[in-house]
Amino acid sequence: MLISGIYLAMSPWVVGFSKLQSITASNLISGISASILSMGLIFTHNRSLGLLMSLQFLGAWIVASPWVAAGNVDTPTIVNSNLTAGILTFLCSILVTRRSLRQILFMRLEAEAQRNRPEIY
Repeated sequence: MLISGIYLAMSPWVVGFSKLQSITASNLISGISASILSMGLIFTHNRSLGLLMSLQFLGAWIVASPWVAAGNVDTPTIVNSNLTAGILTFLCSILVTRRSLRQILFMRLEAEAQRNRPEIY
């Protein structure tokens, strides 16, 4: 997700659509946001369900932004670039959410088993 965010922030200049100001600003802000949120996940991976949900919404925005922010975009390079980055962000955040939820469930089951264990004297 971090690399996807960095790519998205750089894509207006790499792909060559930096003259379209609305989509350039959208990609720059979305890419920086995705990168910062991804770095936040590194440090708070067990307590980060809110960050993961925001990354899923951000991934959906990245996919929709060529049409919402820029209007009717006829260039397939912009659409392909945003589709790739958005789908990667969305799918990676879903996979990490699934992993985090499994870890939380396992920790709760382990704590419950610890409480129900009979004491041996």
